[in-house]
Formats: sequence, structure tokens, C-alpha cells
Amino acid sequence: MFRKRPVPFDLVYLHRYSNASKYAGMIRQHFPKARILYSVADLHFLRLERQAELENDPVLRQKAEQMRRLELGAMFFVDCVIVHSAAEAELLAKLAPGVNVQVIPWTIEPRDIVTSDAGHPAVAFIGGYRHEPNIDAAKWAAQTLMPSLRKELPGIELLLVGSHMPAEVSALAEKDIVPLGYVPSLDNVFDRVALTIAPLRYGAGLKGKVLESLAAGIPCVMTTVAAEGLDLPKALQPLVVDEPQEIAARVAKLCRDKAEYRRIVDAGKAYVSANYSAQRIDGLLKQACALGT
Repeated sequence: MFRKRPVPFDLVYLHRYSNASKYAGMIRQHFPKARILYSVADLHFLRLERQAELENDPVLRQKAEQMRRLELGAMFFVDCVIVHSAAEAELLAKLAPGVNVQVIPWTIEPRDIVTSDAGHPAVAFIGGYRHEPNIDAAKWAAQTLMPSLRKELPGIELLLVGSHMPAEVSALAEKDIVPLGYVPSLDNVFDRVALTIAPLRYGAGLKGKVLESLAAGIPCVMTTVAAEGLDLPKALQPLVVDEPQEIAARVAKLCRDKAEYRRIVDAGKAYVSANYSAQRIDGLLKQACALGT
């Protein structure tokens, strides 16, 4: 295909390691003057390293090390590596100082949501279940976090939301744990919950569902892993807690303290508007795509 192209490429955008590993070297060989961008989505090796540490799995550690070599190797064929968070950029600056790395998140549109005044509080965990960290988070939320939430907020309901839900997640169902699975619009979730939670224990990259929640005016109580790369302002940092009892206490406070809830809602919307607007992201992409630089 590349050999037959009569006019050479000026710009090539590769998304995810699976594509960069296959095509970056080939494109560089056939179109040496093309500017090649590689968007990592997230650093696979970092996610695997954290999972290996959590599970104390030597096989996963070996797999993570192999993936680190492969991912970094692919980066040396391209002109610009795009990551979604400053945390990833800082790590790559240490591991691959010769690589040009740009931090470019994606656009998050504001949502106008009117939350329901349900008689009992509800929270949601949202994540696609083809992603193993989300399966682990859903199970941890149901089995470890919910006992603390029940004590703090009797009658609370946990919604597990996301596509490709496996049997091990749907089997978590109880009278107060509802595996909804795929929903056509997150608006249908945001308008029935007071908060969302992001109880990730490992992972990498930017967490889009956290941002979607904040953009909808729904506070998200999240772990340190989930908050990584967000560079949250001081006003939103109280949302970041790791221990089950602390998460439950923070959820309870937000459900009971209307003034604090409103403050977090306003701060979350302002943060998303300032950092994830289409205008800002377009500007960053134009810089990354600039030819002849």
C-alpha cells in the first residue's frame, strides 16, 4: 500500500501501540519526510507494572518489562509522542529523554444534568469492562467499599455501568448493587445519582469517565490512581482518597453537606471548562501537527 501511493504523506497519526508497532517503522522507511504522531492512549507497561505489584505476579512483571521495551522502541520511530497527562510525560522524560512528548488530552463537552431527588442516595462506577482495571475496581467497590458505604449511608445504592460487562461483574448484584452494564447515554446515569466513584487500584493514563462526571456537575470521589494526570486544583483535591472508610466518609459528607456539594460541582465544571475545551485541545493538536518543526 505504501509503495503504491503516488503522493507521499506529509502527516501520519498513529493511535495506540498496536498500530505504532506495526506501521511506524514502515512509514518512516517509505516516507522519510513525513511527520509521524503517535498517541499512546495510555502506557500499557505502566498499567501492567502496577497490576503486577498489586497482585505480586512475577509473570506480569516480566510481561510489563517486555512491554516497556517495545513501547519505548516504537517511540523512537516517530516525531512526536502524544500522551494525555503530565504524569506520563514526566515518566517518559526519565525513561526516553530523546523522545519529543506532548501532553494533549481530549475534548470534554459540558452536560446539563438535572439530578433526581430520589428518596435514597445512589452512586455509580462507570467503566468499560474490556479494561481489566475496571473489572478489578467494580469488584473492589462491591466487596470492599460497599460495607463502609452502607454504614455511612444506609440505603445507598451502587450502580455498575459500562459496556462488555463480564459474568464476574454482573454476579456482584445484590439488592443495593445494580449491574446496569451498557447504557446508550450517560445522561441516564448522571440524572439518577448524587455522585460517581472511581475506585481504581491500578491503571495508567487519563480517566475519561471522571472528567465526564465532573463536566456533568456530578462530583467523583476517586483514588490516587484514578486522579493521576488530572492535575486537580486545590478545590477538587478533597475528592481524592484511597482507603474504603475514607471514600465512604467523603461520599457521605458530599451527600449531606449541600454547600460543600455545590462548591465541588462548581469547581469541577470550571476545571473541565478551563482544561478540556475544544478550543484548547485544537490548539495543542495544531502545535503537535506543525510540519517543518
